[in-house]
Amino acid sequence: MNLINCSKYIIISFIFFVGCNSENYKKETNILNVYLQENFKESISEDRHFYILLNSYVCKNCISKHIYILDSLLQFKYDNITLISTNKYKNLENLTKKIKILEDKQGSLDYENLNLNNFTLFTTQNGKIVDIRNFGIEDMNNFIHFFNQNIQNKGD
Repeated sequence: MNLINCSKYIIISFIFFVGCNSENYKKETNILNVYLQENFKESISEDRHFYILLNSYVCKNCISKHIYILDSLLQFKYDNITLISTNKYKNLENLTKKIKILEDKQGSLDYENLNLNNFTLFTTQNGKIVDIRNFGIEDMNNFIHFFNQNIQNKGD
């Protein structure tokens, strides 16, 4: 295989992967977009954005630890991170100067079919979900690694 054919193969493979990846979350993208519009008059960002979703059915101690770690990892203001919670956590107040916090006072998030499990992080781009990750208490190191690889030093 010559270099030109190899390059074409790599480009086609990349396009296929990116296209299929965003299609994997088409249902979740629609649910999240409707939820954001109905509850906060917002839409999924076109820019790369991270949504942290915390519903009522979580391990509150686990979430508090994740919030504490998140607060320690955030070095400055991040316009590309939004945390949505149905519960009030004391340590969320520290994050209000670093990320956008939306409080779901009606608890609508509890009824959305988004497979939320403890600390759920949605990565979006071009108005679509491109990745979903659930982090439990045993996943603290995975969360820190994900943060450092994907979010850190990308704030405004």
